Amino acid sequence: MHSVDAEFPAAPVVVSKDGEAYAIWIIIAMIAAVDAVWLRRLGFGVVKLQNPMVFFIGLFSCLYLFYAFVRPNHQIAAVQQSLAQVLSFSVVLGLFSYLTVTLRFPLIDRYLAHADAAVGVNWLSWFFWISGHPYLNFTLAVAYCSPMLVLFVLVVALPVFVGIERVRELIWVYVVTALIVTAISSIAPAESAWIYFGVPDRVLDVNHLAHFAALRSGRMTEIPIAEMTGLVTFPSFHAAVGLILIYAARGVRYLFPLSFAINGLMILSTPSIGGHYFVDVAAGLAVVLFVIIGLRLAEFPRSP
Repeated sequence: MHSVDAEFPAAPVVVSKDGEAYAIWIIIAMIAAVDAVWLRRLGFGVVKLQNPMVFFIGLFSCLYLFYAFVRPNHQIAAVQQSLAQVLSFSVVLGLFSYLTVTLRFPLIDRYLAHADAAVGVNWLSWFFWISGHPYLNFTLAVAYCSPMLVLFVLVVALPVFVGIERVRELIWVYVVTALIVTAISSIAPAESAWIYFGVPDRVLDVNHLAHFAALRSGRMTEIPIAEMTGLVTFPSFHAAVGLILIYAARGVRYLFPLSFAINGLMILSTPSIGGHYFVDVAAGLAVVLFVIIGLRLAEFPRSP
């Protein structure tokens, strides 16, 4: 039914115990509390709460409670809880990332552009080459929008192939990576390679640039939850998630090739479709490797 390559052994520890699942909820609650205090101190409001993610958080939470206490089924309950955690964490950390932009640290775009140039990468040439191939550009654009869908598929499918422990590992790597990436971005913000190289008019979706500029200038005092988008440029969280999803599917027949293909394209799409510098991509991948190695060496998360 499944095949796990010996070259990619399962994590040495599992994360399926309730204590460690609850630890994720504690992290989510702590970030939400920081968001609330920060919003109050800034005098900011939160509007447009009709985000589909909020609906699904409620749905998956209800399904978790049903299968945990009404009609007990450990695997289904664990999957529903995992889905609720991923969405809840994404919302509260997304709000947190918006708030960090108000810190207004100096932009580092020119340093990132110089770093690309120093290793012989010409971002502008790459952008125009991709833009000049419509079918490739479209394929990369679709791949760039795929992470959440692939994440959902893996959370549901991995328990069938290799057990819920792999899902818990996926969530821990996702959470720790996101926290590190957001922390780095908050003190080393970058606007976008699109802006630096003067090509935003050639891009279809640049909504996040307006939010980023409005937050830094003080013009945005109400954060629209339904319209929140990624504001992190360095390191690239898109690239990081791509590697996380490839790693999570390691050794699993059918799932790994599919995840590798989709997320490989998504990582490739990050500079042109996401407006990231190439060094953003490298940094995002490096953070994931650091987190994976760190968690494995520390043998965390642990089962009691």
